[in-house]
Order: sequence, then structure tokens, then C-alpha cells
Amino acid sequence: MARCGQSVWYIYSVCLRIMIHIAEAVIGVLDLNGYARQIAGPTSALDCSYGFRVIGPIDNFLLSDWRGSARSYIKQGTHASIRYNIFINNFLTIIFGKVRFEKQSVTKLFFLQKSVSKIES
Repeated sequence: MARCGQSVWYIYSVCLRIMIHIAEAVIGVLDLNGYARQIAGPTSALDCSYGFRVIGPIDNFLLSDWRGSARSYIKQGTHASIRYNIFINNFLTIIFGKVRFEKQSVTKLFFLQKSVSKIES
């Protein structure tokens, strides 16, 4: 399980590995025989139900770890690496957008609960 900075954002390592496999397959660089793939382990169809619950700030730990893992065997400057960077940036933008949205929702809910508590008392 990876914990991201001071936030309460957990992604199981199996889920992260599957997410990297999906990214590699989408951009066409999934290499099932390469050294990096042997180190990462087999690709398997496991249930990966991960959720986001963010309370504190998010740092770049997960972002850099994810990029480093998948980039370890992509030759830089090639068409595949450019496609990888575009895909991963868009995907992480979606994830962080969801995280920001949930963070705002949690904050609004917190203030709503405080307002209701004041009215009731």
C-alpha cells in the first residue's frame, strides 16, 4: 500500500501495478518479456477497487514513483515515450481532478454539518 504524503490517499501496490499495465497497453509499450516486466511480476486480472479519500495536501511522491516505474524501459525521445507522457499526464490530471473534487465535497460536508449542529443547539 502506498501512502501519498500527508494525505489520506491509499492505493494498493497491486492496483498501482495494474494501472501501470493499463497505461502501457494503451500507448503500445507493454512488454511482457522485458527485464522491467519480470521485476514487476506477472500481469493478472485482479479486482482493483481503489478509492480516493483526501483530507490533507498531496505531494508528488506517487506521481514520480509511477512515472519512474513505467519509464524504466521506455527509450526517451521516442514516439512511445512522448505518447506515454501525454497519456500519463492526462490520466493523472483526471485522478487529481477527482481528488480535488472529493476534497471540496468533504470540506463542504464538514461545514454543512457544523452549520446544522449550530442550528440544532
